[in-house]
Amino acid sequence: MVFDRISRWCVLALLVLALAGCGGGGGGGSDDDDDGNDGADPGEPNATLNADAGDDRDVVTGTTVTLDGSDSTVSDDASLEFAWRLVSTPDDSDAEIADGDTATPRFSADADGTYVAELTVADGRGNEATDRVTVTATSGNTRPSADAGADQAVKTGAEVTLDGTGSRDADGDDLSYRWAFVSQPSGSSASLDDANAATPAFVAEAAGDYTLSLVVNDGERDSREDRVTVTASTANSAPVADAGPDRNVSVNDTATLDGRGSSDADEDDLSYDWRIVSRPDDSAASLADPNDAQPSLTTDAVGDYIVELTVSDGQASDTDRATVSAGPVLVLSVDRGNPVDGSPDYTAIDANIFASQLTITEIPDGANTLGSLRVGRFRLEAVGQAYTIDDLRYEVVRSTSDGNEPDLSVDGLASGDTVVAGDSLAFATIAENIAVPGEYRFDFMFTVRETGEDYRLTFRVDLTDAD
Repeated sequence: MVFDRISRWCVLALLVLALAGCGGGGGGGSDDDDDGNDGADPGEPNATLNADAGDDRDVVTGTTVTLDGSDSTVSDDASLEFAWRLVSTPDDSDAEIADGDTATPRFSADADGTYVAELTVADGRGNEATDRVTVTATSGNTRPSADAGADQAVKTGAEVTLDGTGSRDADGDDLSYRWAFVSQPSGSSASLDDANAATPAFVAEAAGDYTLSLVVNDGERDSREDRVTVTASTANSAPVADAGPDRNVSVNDTATLDGRGSSDADEDDLSYDWRIVSRPDDSAASLADPNDAQPSLTTDAVGDYIVELTVSDGQASDTDRATVSAGPVLVLSVDRGNPVDGSPDYTAIDANIFASQLTITEIPDGANTLGSLRVGRFRLEAVGQAYTIDDLRYEVVRSTSDGNEPDLSVDGLASGDTVVAGDSLAFATIAENIAVPGEYRFDFMFTVRETGEDYRLTFRVDLTDAD
């Protein structure tokens, strides 16, 4: 019995020592590791990073969905890095995100159901933030989308006009509107003049925040609720920045930004300060006149350029962003060089249609045909991607001569030719065995495989014997 009691005490003592050893091991690590980060750089502790994957939406199955993370922000001027992924898709979907490292990637909603996309933004210093957006695709009637408009700042006592005209229905159905006050300042009894109008109004009779909700209906389904906040104050009203709409341009084009939609309820003069938040990796683009209401941005690489506008009334400020998307382009130029020495001088043509009038009076004596005539010389330049020429063709559309129809050809260009990105290809349009005198119209045409665009080069030629 005594032996048993001694044994039990020994076992208990060993257990206490073992537990103390475990506890000591957990708290006895080196001082360098007590933060749990294993020495990792925690990044800038004062930088505030916010990911914004955009609003949930409803689309028609089969459409291409463009996501928008351009409202993501960082509290300093650090450049943002974007990483998107599809967290979940319908069971029978093969959807994949394209351009997932940009602010505005896209995917095809190829099946009915719910798609959840996750955005991770990073500032390159170890800080990250995430946000998610849900896209619901249906092949039947699609839920409409309510847009209650931008938040407003007004003076107390001002009449406020709300704007729900940005609401949309993917099926094109007519919409009805249903506005309601969610909250208003204490002591206010404001009411809407027409709660079922697209643009109702009310009087902000007391200082404070008025929050209103909008639901739209397409005849079958209600939208999700969208809200807008109107802030009324008797002191200085903060301005509202408006960087203008997003836009699409061809690479190397100049986009004129427009901040003139910015406003101040007190009608104070506004100052403008634009900056480029992000641009393609291989871009060196900058803003011209960044302190003007309408600065310009010349794109120099394919991709998205996110610009931010800050407006100030001298006391308060506000910011807004816009995206300029520069796409690849096939540039057609015409040679307007010296016809004497043959030196080329190519000038870009804005459109894919070109027309020219040629009048030739110096015809050799006694000649009844002109052997060969180069009616035009051109250059195709591929910027941002390669382009392939298809279905090169030409025809004599008009001829007043009684002689044989002229022979047409193209020197330097053929169906199936590819203009490599960053390269150019020069070609000439030729007419041969042209009867003199005569008036002619020659058309040279081709199609660009990647875009489906048709190019047409038209020449009106007047061959007149001066004698």
